[in-house]
Amino acid sequence: MPNILFIGNSFTFVNDLPKMLETLAADTGVTITTSSVLKGGAYLHQFADPEHDLGRRLAETYPTQKWDFIVLQDQSFNPAGNPEDFLISAEKLCQTMNDGAKILFYSTWAYRDNTEKLSKTGMTYTEMLTALTASYQKAADRFNGIRVPVGNAFAASTEAYPEIDLYTPDDYHPSPCGTYLAACLFYKAVTGSSSAALPTPGGVTAEEGEKLRGIAEQF
Repeated sequence: MPNILFIGNSFTFVNDLPKMLETLAADTGVTITTSSVLKGGAYLHQFADPEHDLGRRLAETYPTQKWDFIVLQDQSFNPAGNPEDFLISAEKLCQTMNDGAKILFYSTWAYRDNTEKLSKTGMTYTEMLTALTASYQKAADRFNGIRVPVGNAFAASTEAYPEIDLYTPDDYHPSPCGTYLAACLFYKAVTGSSSAALPTPGGVTAEEGEKLRGIAEQF
């Protein structure tokens, strides 16, 4: 019965990724319990700061249970734009939460290609995704964690099935399809099992669900 603590922001709470993961797992006979410390736009350095409100919230939540997995998810651009800050923050959190939980790094996606949101970063889609992936992988390697490659799966799905919209109209938050793809990858990371038999949640058609599970199985 994996017990998971999610630490992050709206990329986690939009469409309630933790609850979706619990529900999908229950359908396969696996009990997953989740708790979260989340705030829109939050940075990992805020959670790592004991004087910050988010740091205090984490300090209150972390000791309440024995965690099997802890998910770390930084502000959506920060690991690409300020990788040093991301790695320092990840190190502080990993040192604080060192009682045996496996750290899962939620490796997120680049903003939608050819949009104003992306152009403001000064990076192309490929540059942003490559930078995000590199930072999350470096953290996973350095701190004995696992990178959950959601951003790479987004890119693969968009190339294979451009008709499946993984983004909301703001061009960076996940649609229900995007969150479902993330949930499939977290299910694999936490259980070690294929996502092929997972059900399709509301907001995702049966055809979309089948295609997204197929993408998840590539990672």
